[in-house]
Amino acid sequence: MDRHSALRSIIPALNLAEKESGVEERFQNQVLRPILKFQSDLLLIYMQHYLKNKDPQFCSRNKASKEEYIHQSLQKDHHLRAQICGMVLALFNDEEMQHYLQNSNAYNKRIIQMLSTRFHSQLQEFCV
Repeated sequence: MDRHSALRSIIPALNLAEKESGVEERFQNQVLRPILKFQSDLLLIYMQHYLKNKDPQFCSRNKASKEEYIHQSLQKDHHLRAQICGMVLALFNDEEMQHYLQNSNAYNKRIIQMLSTRFHSQLQEFCV
């Protein structure tokens, strides 16, 4: 089995409604979202570790403050962004990587935005 087939066999297929969409949105829905779903547990563990090390008092914050801290960390900590994007890019096949490289800044923003939303919905998981 080649790398492409191996990756596609482990990444979940999402049943998203097909609608008129641009190239970036299609890539987001067909490639990025399934990878983020597959990597969800790993990304959550990584973010838990990050928060524990960067802000030991994170769990004592109120909900709005936690959301803002996560959002700001994902926006401003370049090392965090690189690590998280790397966990997604590692699961691209050759064709997906070629496509990603044509507009990497826009796709990185989409990755971070989707994760920010996901992490906000998982706030309770960061303080267990």
